[in-house]
Amino acid sequence: MSRWPSRFFSARTFLGVFAAISLAAVLTGCSVFRREAGADPDRDTLTVEVRNQNYYDVTLHAIDGGARERIGVVTGNTTRTLTFRWQRIDLAFQIDLIGAGTYLTRSLPVSPGEVLQLDIRPDLHRLPQGTRIGE
Repeated sequence: MSRWPSRFFSARTFLGVFAAISLAAVLTGCSVFRREAGADPDRDTLTVEVRNQNYYDVTLHAIDGGARERIGVVTGNTTRTLTFRWQRIDLAFQIDLIGAGTYLTRSLPVSPGEVLQLDIRPDLHRLPQGTRIGE
C-alpha cells in the first residue's frame, strides 16, 4: 500500500498544479519587467562610482532612515560602477568591509539620474567600527 492514497496524488493532478504554478510565475515575471511606453529608464536610478582603495572587499548598502538596499560588492583595490534604483530624497552609504567592520557615510540629498563618487580610504579599517565618515 502506498503512503498517499492515489486519489490525492496522481500524476495528472501533479502536472495540473505544476502547470498552473508555472503559468502564474511566468505571467508575474512578465508584468514585473514591463515598462510604460516612452518611460525614461533612468527615472529612478542613481549611479555610484566606487573607488575601493582598501585591501578589504566591500559590500555597499544604500540607506535612508529605516530603508536599506544592498547595492553590490566591490573587490579590494579596484574601481566599480554600480547603478541602482533609489526613490528617496536622502542617501547615505553603509560600507561593510568584509571581515573588518561597518562604517556609515553622512546623508546627502540626491536627485534621480545623478552620478556619485565614493572613495573608500586605504586606512578605513583602522577607524573604530561604526564611525560615521564625512561629518
